[in-house]
Amino acid sequence: MNVEKLQHRRAGFTLVELMIVVAIMGILAGIAFSLMRNWLPNMRLRGATRDVYSVMQRAKAEAIERGANVAIAYNTVANTYTMFVDVNSNRLLDAGEISLLSSGPMPDGVAFDNRPAPPLPATEVKGADGIVDGVSFAGNAVAFTPRGLPVGTGTVALLATTTGRQRTVTVSIAGRVRMQ
Repeated sequence: MNVEKLQHRRAGFTLVELMIVVAIMGILAGIAFSLMRNWLPNMRLRGATRDVYSVMQRAKAEAIERGANVAIAYNTVANTYTMFVDVNSNRLLDAGEISLLSSGPMPDGVAFDNRPAPPLPATEVKGADGIVDGVSFAGNAVAFTPRGLPVGTGTVALLATTTGRQRTVTVSIAGRVRMQ
């Protein structure tokens, strides 16, 4: 009977043991939270860049399939973009033109890169205020012809506002869309 009482007494955890486990869990949670806080904006930036890339690829395919110019107009103030069939080839969404896709705003902490610009190559367009708005295509729009070729070249630059990291999507004169 003494052995049963002794075994029953040893079952369970002491208060000190529980406090040590809770303290260790708190430390691990703090480390995980700080890592997640740095990781999340970069994940959102990569996702937004993939979305811009995918929409450019889709616009190119739509232009070939429809046999008409398809354009993507970027609104750098609202952090949105719209893909549409550009009937009159002016890269503006006019009345009567078909809108194929309208994006919502970029994810939290991601925006078109509008930091003060370093000296620019001749292919990029600088605004009157000396700041690049993140889209170097003329008129903030890229268009693809029915042959899948772009009307001009340029870059869309996205920025993770909290970390300062930048990713770009570039369109070459041959129509190659590239993420960096």
